Amino acid sequence: MRALFALSLIAVVGCSTNPCDGQGASCVTVLVKGSVSGLDQLRFAVDQPAPKTITTPNPAAAFTLPVKAALVLPAGTTGTVNIFVEGLAHGDAVAATATMPVTLPTRDTVTFTLAGGVPEDLAMTFGDDMGSAPDLAGVVAVEPPSYTFAPIARGTTATKMFVVTNGTMATVNALTPALSGANASSYSIMSETCSAGPLNPGQQCGVTVKFAPTTTQNGLAASLGVGVGTTASMSGDSQPTWTKETVAAIGSEGLRAVTFDNGTYYIVGAEPQGGLHAPVYSSTGNGSWVEVSPTFPANDILVAVAKASSGLVAGGSFGVWRATTTTWNQENASTDAGTAINALYANPDAGFAAGAGGIFRYVAGAWVVDGPGQGDGGSRNINALTSDGNHILVAVGDNGLAYRDDFSTAFGWTPAVTLSASTLRGAWTPRGPGPSKVWAVGDASTIVSIDNSLTGATAVETAPAGVTGARLNAVHGSRVGTTIRMYAVGNLANMVVKSSGDGVWTTETVPTMANLYGVYVSDGVDVFAVGDGGTILHYY
Repeated sequence: MRALFALSLIAVVGCSTNPCDGQGASCVTVLVKGSVSGLDQLRFAVDQPAPKTITTPNPAAAFTLPVKAALVLPAGTTGTVNIFVEGLAHGDAVAATATMPVTLPTRDTVTFTLAGGVPEDLAMTFGDDMGSAPDLAGVVAVEPPSYTFAPIARGTTATKMFVVTNGTMATVNALTPALSGANASSYSIMSETCSAGPLNPGQQCGVTVKFAPTTTQNGLAASLGVGVGTTASMSGDSQPTWTKETVAAIGSEGLRAVTFDNGTYYIVGAEPQGGLHAPVYSSTGNGSWVEVSPTFPANDILVAVAKASSGLVAGGSFGVWRATTTTWNQENASTDAGTAINALYANPDAGFAAGAGGIFRYVAGAWVVDGPGQGDGGSRNINALTSDGNHILVAVGDNGLAYRDDFSTAFGWTPAVTLSASTLRGAWTPRGPGPSKVWAVGDASTIVSIDNSLTGATAVETAPAGVTGARLNAVHGSRVGTTIRMYAVGNLANMVVKSSGDGVWTTETVPTMANLYGVYVSDGVDVFAVGDGGTILHYY
């Protein structure tokens, strides 16, 4: 057994605690700490300025460490104070020396070791090791010395009370609790009683700390100090949650779609009340939305948005619109002027639009008919497009029909494949390498999945309780490595549904009762959903 005892000599001025009797003089405080218990007695034999023995406890009784004692010395005392500690066994004694006067504060440390568990083998080392035992400030204890808050959602709060105990032999002046550390802004002191006045030996005060994270991050760390060097460490995890973002300029406009490109989110929607012009806004995800310049010129109902190499593209009741640096140009997406567009997809090789007239491809500055409805017996009304970002494009629409195009061979759509008896309104397939699967959602709480080759069996995935029968308008997700996050939105009151791609869907409460029509899931934490009444929901 080693490190049986550590004894600190702490010299202070003006002790006001027994046995120092409050005199304005120098005082030596003796602190003995260690790891053993059940001792009957320790005697501190002091030979300066006159022989004196301090026995603790007196009368003898079993006690545990630490033990504290103090010796008052007349002001101006000079010379050497020798302190002898007895009480281990067989009269073993060790000593420590403090030289007076001292430069305050000071501390000497004596460490006792017991080799082989035999008291006669007791040995002493003497020095000024500042790390071996606490000084006067170090024995003003904050409990608990460390605390980890249970994970909470960003924007919510949790509290913890810390108790400060004056375990020294001296009165401590009013303490000044303060927070520090890299994430101190995530914490605040709600209340405290430590600054009200001096803290006598053995007295306690309290500090209540509030954990209120404003960002999503694990391991938010800070320290609570009380002004005398003692600190307590704190840590907590902040989890993402849904927040409703308010954009005054959007007002009551209905928002219908959201997408992301190169660090910027884009949202589009229906014309506002009064029939001015449809909203097209952008944000970097910082909660601030600005209207895209140039301002969209028409009172169209925009339901789709994509970012092409040539600029921003929107689709709505009057066809496709493409933004330039100065204006928006209307592009008819078929030979039928003004064909309504429900979905858009853009990649470096081609642009696609889909809607009431089927699917159209942008070729050499013009839109040409490219897909369903051309003699395949399928529905011409397409509601959603999704791509793996490589060479597969999948379309879904009315009557539960789906179509597939493979860029790697040649542009050309497969015949219709029936995935459901219900109309399908949204679809998503993961980007990048990995299992190739597509999910589609639609009316009557329909959720289906199938390999994105549209071959094999269609899996019907069960919507969670509370969603049965509701219309699902959109689905989107992200895949990072093998981890999938997927969200679907619709006419669900205050809910969205989510899945990790394993066929199990659960609900998540959101702060709105509005119908939601568009959703975008980033590869990080952020998720955006938009809907009626200018609703913008941000999960972060």
